[in-house]
Amino acid sequence: MTWPIKRLHIETSTICNSDCEICPQSLIQRQKKIDVVRVKRLITEDAVAYASTLHLVEFHNYNEPLLAFDLFCELSSLVNATFGPHKVGLVSNGSVMDEKKADRLVDLRLAHVLFSVDGFSKEVYENHRRGLDRDQVYRNIDTFIERSAARDGPVPLVNYTVTPGNAHEAIITKDHFAGRRCNFHLSACDGRGSDSGKLVAISNMNMSTNGPCDYALDGVYVLSNLDIVTCCEDWSGKDVMGNLMQSTLQEVVDGAAYQRFRELHFSGQKHQIALCRDCKTNMSYAESYKKTVPVEALTSIRATR
Repeated sequence: MTWPIKRLHIETSTICNSDCEICPQSLIQRQKKIDVVRVKRLITEDAVAYASTLHLVEFHNYNEPLLAFDLFCELSSLVNATFGPHKVGLVSNGSVMDEKKADRLVDLRLAHVLFSVDGFSKEVYENHRRGLDRDQVYRNIDTFIERSAARDGPVPLVNYTVTPGNAHEAIITKDHFAGRRCNFHLSACDGRGSDSGKLVAISNMNMSTNGPCDYALDGVYVLSNLDIVTCCEDWSGKDVMGNLMQSTLQEVVDGAAYQRFRELHFSGQKHQIALCRDCKTNMSYAESYKKTVPVEALTSIRATR
């Protein structure tokens, strides 16, 4: 019996319009755009074997999906036609949102919509999300909230990733969105890319155990070069399970490399996996956006390598 996949994350490109403090996207060297023909086959053929367990498909990893808006809509419609509505999730920085896009996204009947903001003041926000206009992004998020509310669309989640440089603005940002038709979540900088100059992890706001991590076990991450990796933390594709140009999704998921990965997790030996040994989080994907960072932790931010 094949291993049950619950989430499929497809990096349709490595193109983004922001160089964020917390994200190593600007350091990625693989091809910029994925083979769309293969992605369509992945959705309509390979992934069908997991129809009974698959509950989320995202066209996001280290990219801003709405920069290729027509492609996002086309692939989302393909997922809807294959698996039904409320399967596709959107993660966006909100920079190119407008009324027309908001209405189209509501029509797609998405599973969820998440906007990332990492600062309230113009100075702090634009230091963390270089290349974006803070005021425009906040207006764009409000636009989506209002358009979605008017048509009973998805309630978006606004996520704030806490760093030593923006912790002091977390509560005022939360207060700003209070009363709007959205949810708000605080997460902690997890240090991905810190070995290449990005921000290090926040030690007292992350947790790691040697137990199995279903964030990695339940999801499959397809990179823009069609390599499959186990987790979004593997931003540079160091621990590749297989490639979809040479194999089907099921062949990779049930292959020797993936089986070994799972065995190490379930036997308490995941420290043998470099990616997992250095990871500062061990989490459930479903729970990760329920367990917001405790407010009291904001007063004692500590970075660690």
